[in-house]
Amino acid sequence: AGAPAVEASPPPGEGPREAAQASDENAKSGAGTAPASDEMAPSPTVTPDALPDAPGKREAAIGAARAPEGARTPTVGRAPPPSDDALARETALVDEARRALGKDGAARALALLDEHDREFPSGVFHVDADVLRIEALERAGRAAEAERLAAQFLSRHSEGPYARRVRAVRDRVARAQTAETPAKEPVQ
Repeated sequence: AGAPAVEASPPPGEGPREAAQASDENAKSGAGTAPASDEMAPSPTVTPDALPDAPGKREAAIGAARAPEGARTPTVGRAPPPSDDALARETALVDEARRALGKDGAARALALLDEHDREFPSGVFHVDADVLRIEALERAGRAAEAERLAAQFLSRHSEGPYARRVRAVRDRVARAQTAETPAKEPVQ
């Protein structure tokens, strides 16, 4: 048996699936194996797309982003990652809250999010739940609470992926409050 196949990085726009298929084809045809002579084969180039996902890194990043600046805990002695059952339960709660909110069920969404917070106070989807809560409060007509939570959220996640969505809620609440405030008549 020869040396293992050496893969070059896929061309731009070609993802890991295509690279794996090409690798399988090369292995079947014998292409891509090291030369039989003493000449050196070219060094493989590794791209981020060709690397497997690193388990646990995303969860650690989410956990670090969730904690307030002064409250970060050391990584040593952390609780183990959630079990598959707990993660499935948390996912189901957040998905159900999202569906309820999509059906104009703000009260139902808020009840599900309350349940999520009780069961998973530091859950993997805590940020998602916070955004859904802000949107549900707005739809339920609880503008002051939505605005307060939006300000807190943006102080922690001003540049995160949900920041634009939360800013949109905050802006809608501000416009609605401005529209509800009667205009003062000019003093003569």
